[in-house]
Amino acid sequence: MKETGLIPNTVSMLDGLCKNGLVQDAIKLCGLMREKVAIPEVVIYTAVVEAFCKAAKLDDAVRIFRKMQGNGVIPNAFSYWLLIQGPYKGGRLDDAIGFCVEMF
Repeated sequence: MKETGLIPNTVSMLDGLCKNGLVQDAIKLCGLMREKVAIPEVVIYTAVVEAFCKAAKLDDAVRIFRKMQGNGVIPNAFSYWLLIQGPYKGGRLDDAIGFCVEMF
């Protein structure tokens, strides 16, 4: 899927929605993807987290990450990397360190 461009294109769409303040539309798109597309849930959630991080909507990224965990989806290394890099770049070092510790 990554080779065909589905994931980068999805992240771009989600990123655009988030940057334009259409967070609810991004979340709806995520829900549709979970229903209609045979992509592992961790990939879908991580794509949404990545879009929120790129749009500097770190609280929303964390909320989706926690929702992913609450739904029993186990984050992968890239999921955590996003939630370490996003807050770090956004000046939220304590949050970045917290996710680093949580990952271990």
